[in-house]
Amino acid sequence: MIIIKKIILFLTIIILCVPNYSSAKIITDNTGLITFNTSNQWYLTSFGTDAATDELISIAYDKNTGIKVTKSKYQTKYKNLRSVSDSEKSMLRDSLIKYYLDMFRAKGYTCIDSDAEYTKDNIQLFYIIKKNGQVGRIATISYIKNYIVYSVTAFCDDKTCNETAKVLDTLKFDGIDFDEWAIK
Repeated sequence: MIIIKKIILFLTIIILCVPNYSSAKIITDNTGLITFNTSNQWYLTSFGTDAATDELISIAYDKNTGIKVTKSKYQTKYKNLRSVSDSEKSMLRDSLIKYYLDMFRAKGYTCIDSDAEYTKDNIQLFYIIKKNGQVGRIATISYIKNYIVYSVTAFCDDKTCNETAKVLDTLKFDGIDFDEWAIK
């Protein structure tokens, strides 16, 4: 009986005193400036670049779940979105909607629902897409900082939405939450 109590005490001490590194890890880009705090199931990957953007970092949870951070290859005429009129924000929103819809269609997806809005600081796009009977959700938020468009795109299915939201909330640029960094 004493041996069992000692084993239980030992296991309790290990559980309480030894940090559990297997439950969380930090994934960072090549520069070390962009980070995510994730579970061990997430991994660094690449979803590729396109003619308009450079991929800064991409991570994935599984084949249906990932987050991609990009910046535009070309400068805008705006320093930030606060200096943009509502009519120009509306045009920017519409061009981003077209850009993403064209990208999804080129990959064989059908958009079954979408929503878009803009605030004084960002443009937000939300899509529900379908391919081969599978339904996915995509959210993109874009900011303009120093004439460059920075975008974060998250995609998931119904099973991984909560996990994706948790990890997305940990995104940091230079140690600062992405949303705060983008408007500085």
